[in-house]
Parts: sequence; C-alpha cells; structure tokens
Amino acid sequence: MNFRLRQLIDCEVKLTVECGGECEEVIAKICFVGSDYVEIRKVDSDPGDECEVNKKDTFIIPIKNISGIKVNNCCRCDCDCNCK
Repeated sequence: MNFRLRQLIDCEVKLTVECGGECEEVIAKICFVGSDYVEIRKVDSDPGDECEVNKKDTFIIPIKNISGIKVNNCCRCDCDCNCK
C-alpha cells in the first residue's frame, strides 16, 4: 500500500480510516508517505467556511488503519498515479 500511496502524493483522495472499531471517510490530499504512516491535509467540504485553519488541517494516520483509498482528483495528470 505504501507504493500506491506514494504514487498519489498531491492527489485528492477519499480514505476510509478505521478507528476504535468505527470507519470514517476522509477527503484529503496526500502530503507525505512514511514507512508505516501517511501525512494528509484534510480538504474542507464546506466552501462557505472562510477560515484558513479549517481548510488545511494536517493529520498523520498509521497505514494499518487505512482500509480503502479512492482517487477523487489528481492535479498532476501527467504523473504515474493511474487516476484516469
């Protein structure tokens, strides 16, 4: 999964994350991928919210907690992310 996540750096994805027995879907851009974690910047789904702090929340998630990845949008269409 690390290889695929590295391909998706700077892409907007929908991650399904397991936490405490519950699953949560997060729309985010992947910033960095480590050996056992991924750093993401959460994308704000409310365009009416003008606060910059809410639009760029950064989180570090253990890769073992990610149960699904779906590519929403990739700004680098000439990259090898296979998003099309």
